[in-house]
Parts: sequence; C-alpha cells; structure tokens
Amino acid sequence: MIKRKTITVLIILTMISFTFSGCGKKEDEFDDYALFQDEVETVVSGDPAKEETDSQVFSENEQTTSNNNKTTQSAEPVTNVSELFTDADLDQFTPFQDEEKSYCLINDGHATPVYDRGEGCYFPYSEVTSLQSNFKLKKDKIAQVEPLDIVYSQYHKTEKEEEAIDGINVTSPPEEYGGYAEMIVGAFSQGAMNGYYLTDYTLYSDGTDFSDVKHTKLERDEIKRLIKERGALVAETVSTIDKSVEKSGYTTLNVADLQSRNLTDEAVIVGWDDEFPAQFFEPQASEKGAWLMQSSNSGEWGNRGYFWVSYEMPLPYIISYEVSDAFSDVITYNTLPVFELKTSDETSVASVYKHPGKLAAIGVVSDDPNVSFTVEILDGQFGDIIASKQKTFDSIGYHIIELDTPVDVNEFTVVVRSTGVILTEGESSPFYLLKVSSVKGVPSGGMVDYVINSVKGRSFVEVDGEWVDMTEESVKQYVDGKRIPNDPCITVMYK
Repeated sequence: MIKRKTITVLIILTMISFTFSGCGKKEDEFDDYALFQDEVETVVSGDPAKEETDSQVFSENEQTTSNNNKTTQSAEPVTNVSELFTDADLDQFTPFQDEEKSYCLINDGHATPVYDRGEGCYFPYSEVTSLQSNFKLKKDKIAQVEPLDIVYSQYHKTEKEEEAIDGINVTSPPEEYGGYAEMIVGAFSQGAMNGYYLTDYTLYSDGTDFSDVKHTKLERDEIKRLIKERGALVAETVSTIDKSVEKSGYTTLNVADLQSRNLTDEAVIVGWDDEFPAQFFEPQASEKGAWLMQSSNSGEWGNRGYFWVSYEMPLPYIISYEVSDAFSDVITYNTLPVFELKTSDETSVASVYKHPGKLAAIGVVSDDPNVSFTVEILDGQFGDIIASKQKTFDSIGYHIIELDTPVDVNEFTVVVRSTGVILTEGESSPFYLLKVSSVKGVPSGGMVDYVINSVKGRSFVEVDGEWVDMTEESVKQYVDGKRIPNDPCITVMYK
C-alpha cells in the first residue's frame, strides 16, 4: 500500500516554492495550479480571544496553550456513535450493526474531542486528533496537546526584516496558514508539547495516482487494520464544508473526479461501515460502503463533527501520529527537515552537542520505505563510541531509534548513517505559502521568508572518509537544489 511521497521541498528556479495545505503539497502537484495562482485572495481569519494566563489548562471542552495564549474550542467526546445520528433516518439505515462489516473507535471507548478551528488553518487539528487517538488507545487518556502551539512554534509573525528569527517568518497571523507533516516533526523537536514528545509519524499512502484510481479492497483492509491498531488516521479531502451534502440525516462526501488541486481540507478516519448505502452520496456512489471521518469543523457541523466518505473517493496522504510522555527533554539543531542530502550508497552525518542528561533515543526521518539507519553516540567531539544501534524502517516518516540502555552524556557527538537520504534544513529563501479558507476551501497565499542562520562547527557530513562542516560551499553538490544543507534532522531525546 505504501507509495513513495516526496516530502522534501521542490526547488523552482532560484527560490524554494512551498505550497501548504493539509499535510502539504508542492506546487507541481497541483494539476492546474497556474489557473488559479494569480487569482488567490488573502483569507483573514477571525481574531480568537486571548487568555491572560500562564497556566496550562486542559479539559475535554477547552484547551489553553501555554505558548501563544490562544484558546482552541472543542466539543466533548461522545461515548457512543448513536449520539452522532440522532437526526438520521434510522429506518432507512442504522450504522455499525454488523461487527464483521463495520467498526468505530468511538464504540471501543477511544473518542477524542472534536475541534472548532474557526476560519484558521486545519492541518494541526487533524494531526493532534490522530496522536490523541493513538495515545487514547495506548494509555486510555487524552494527550494534552494544543494545535495552535504547533502553528506558533513553526510560524513567527514579524513586522520588520530585523525581527526575523530561524524558521518561517510571516506577516499575517500564523493560524491563517496551512502546513504539512514535517512541521509536526519541527514543532515537537524544538521542545516538549506540554510534556509530550513525537515518537512516530508514518505515511501509508501518498497522492501519486489517486486522481484516477480508488483504494482496492486490499488497501481498504489495510486501512481498517491500521485504524484498530494505531487509532485515527489523517487523510486529505476536498472542502468538507463546501462539498458535503445531507441525505436522510447523514452528512456525506463523494467527489467523482478528484484532482490534487481540490485537496483543501483534512480530517481523520475513525471507522467504517461496509453496508453504508450508496444512494446517500451525491453523486450516488457506484458501491456501498463508507469511512466515518472526524472533522475540525466543530461539533455543531455535520453529524456532531463527523461525516461519511464513500469508499470510491480516494483518500491520499494517509498518516498516523504517535506521541509519548516517557521522555524528559528533546533537542535538535534542525529547524525544518526539507532538503535531501545524499553522498553515496551510505550517507553519514554528525552533530556535536553539549547537553547533559541520560540520552535514550535518536529521531530520524525516512524519505523512502525500507531504509536502514545506524546511530552512534561518541564521547565528546568525535571521541570513542559509547553506544550504537541499527534499525530498518519499512515506512516513510519520522521514527525514533531507542538505545538498548540510556547513556549518561555531557558533551557528545551523534552520528547517523543512512542507506537513504538525510533530510536537512537548507538555506534561507523566500517561498510561496498557501493559506486556506475553511469556509470555501479556496487556496490563497503569498511570499514569506524561511530564515536559517548558519553555525559552523556543530554539524558535519562525511565525504571520502573525512568529516566536512555542513556550512561549507563544497557540500552543495550532494544536496537536491544545490544548496548548503546546514543542520541535519537529528532529534536527541532524554529519559
């Protein structure tokens, strides 16, 4: 089921050209992007009320971020799917009656809050719902992660050029912008999110040929298995508010001719029913069966925030997320993993740290399936090996390699060797960034600044048996886009 998704950033002429929505797509992935590129309009979101408090507050009804003082509203989780369909015509159809042909996380006690994103970006809400669902499966409680903390950790609102800092600098409110999976890595690598640390995101399918194929039964069976094992799965969709319909009290979505440029929304899959009627969709589906999906349109929308998507409508960019509260700290030099670095059949990079503690795991990003990583922990600056671990990942995404035994460190070097590419942050550049209106699903955007301050002497790449500083011009030849790589994506995690 895994298809390759290029998650690095495409270089167009002399500037980086990001286009963000949902999990994110580059400009060349919009089939007719040129048709609307000059017609975009700025979408101004509402101004959420600010909370004047430093405390970290969370309940099933409301979360308050400690980083940006903005509050995200969410509906209390339901306890049974019957609560979703009180206005439906149950004489025509009642969901989840046959356990062999249907399933829902809600009925297993794993419901999560339905967020109300307002008119802001939607990507962090789906990602947080996915990780909360996974954590609920593992620990039977909701991970207290605020979606807007992710946004504000990645986007820095600046008014003047001299105010720019490392990362993505924007002039509009950060919550207006879209995003993608690597931003979740960036957010959780800069420090804990209220005590939670990202331990995995896995991409199960991309959008390579989704416009003219639908998921096969085998692929559907795999999605079903993953929902039971990993919880809610993120998937990109067309605008749920603009394109959904109401039939017999059920909110449904089916788009026959789906193109990549139509993907302006995101939601999570929480269940399925093979018997869901085909006639409840518009246009009518060619077969019965549907996914139950959870939106971030608030509990007042659809079936208390949920809706049905026909099996015949492809769902690209299916991703799951995991977090843990078992670590005490996390550090990285990498601002955002966007450029591919490859020197030979095995690419080796290293970063030198001075951060005392008990080192427990190293986080890496795999841009291809079946990639092997070897990590080595060296004493001081390229001293003796004090710990090592090798692991092969069969899926694309962010994964951690836990050491067999945590080691005490002070100043140390982390070496990462990979049979695939190593993702790095790259150089400062302007790029085009999408905003998304949650009301009409109309992409809009403009130029923003990606800022990287090079630091010599902390990150290196091995070339012909010698360690070369990653800020050197000579390293450009090994990077897609021929840019100085700067710091590699290495996340260092402590017990």
